[in-house]
Amino acid sequence: MFIKKNSFVLKTKIPIKSVKENNIFVKDVAKILDMNIIAGPYSKYISDKGNEGVSSVTIIKTSHICVHSWDKIKPGLIHLDIFSCKDFNTVNIVKFLRKRFNARNIKVT
Repeated sequence: MFIKKNSFVLKTKIPIKSVKENNIFVKDVAKILDMNIIAGPYSKYISDKGNEGVSSVTIIKTSHICVHSWDKIKPGLIHLDIFSCKDFNTVNIVKFLRKRFNARNIKVT
């Protein structure tokens, strides 16, 4: 069985600020990956001081997509995890993140 996991961490001046915005983002990621969402996204805005932002998990047919974002720090921070038994193109996700969030320095692990 093939397993691929990538984490993408980026700083942005235009962070995710709402559950609705996050859910659209996750659906766009799944579309770019050509992966089917079977449950979610399940998202919640966290308002704890110093940890404000959206956290979410989405179950895809081949595993999951998780997002954690912080919108009150400057610049905003987004951490996207993709875990899949189906291969995917990391370059396409980086291109999408650069365009969507006007982010230049994206750490991929």
